[in-house]
Amino acid sequence: MEYSHKFIPKLCNEITQKRDIIANNLVYQARQEDIVDKIEDANQLFSWLVEHPEIREKLLLSQKPANLRREIKRGVNRIKNGWTYLLENTENIGDEINHDILRKVGKAVDKRNNNYRTHRVTLDFSGSTGGDNFTPPAPESVERRLDEFFAYLHKNGMNPIEKAAYTHLMLAGIQPFQDGNKRTTRLIQTKMLYEHNLPPAVIPPGEREHYLGVLRQALANSKLGGCDEDDVEKMKPFFTYIAGKVNTALDNIIGDIDPKLYKEK
Repeated sequence: MEYSHKFIPKLCNEITQKRDIIANNLVYQARQEDIVDKIEDANQLFSWLVEHPEIREKLLLSQKPANLRREIKRGVNRIKNGWTYLLENTENIGDEINHDILRKVGKAVDKRNNNYRTHRVTLDFSGSTGGDNFTPPAPESVERRLDEFFAYLHKNGMNPIEKAAYTHLMLAGIQPFQDGNKRTTRLIQTKMLYEHNLPPAVIPPGEREHYLGVLRQALANSKLGGCDEDDVEKMKPFFTYIAGKVNTALDNIIGDIDPKLYKEK
């Protein structure tokens, strides 16, 4: 299938080539299953910790971390619940996503998300640098903004990698729920990649500042219902960051650039 490329065509082509190499090599396929399972466990843990840097700080300093670990485990289990829902109820999330699916994933991630938010919210960009300020839409505009986003996503033949990152960006910007928005949208991004035999884009807690910085810059230059050509260059760092995570995971699966292979004996 031919896809359109708007943001990162060369990187998308490189990722697609590596994915196809893995698909045609039984050794790589076996390695992929093992590595991706481990990556997804890390992805769910990291996704929660990226949103709760204060808990990580307390964990590092605590002499009795058991209670903190239980809190982290509860948060990770909620993310796992959202992932299970997506696996069991969607086959092509990019085409199927609608209000019902989004609400159910949001509820799984945070039980307080009974519906879309009714109050104004701000994005927590604490610790990030660069980019202009961004304010999510007013609560009365959330459903309309989502309708515009769904329509754009369904009609646009974007490359799956760009489509997954674009979904991440738009849902994080619209902030449909009172809490758990970035965790919810990263889950949906992961499902989009999974459907195209691609590993998740894992964001380590140590990269929280950089992640929020490129997200902030992209949102400040985005239009939440779609995307104009003038926005592309300013939004590209976010797409490059997300796709780079997928690309690195594929490198790990192929394993041909392991330093151990090039040491003199």
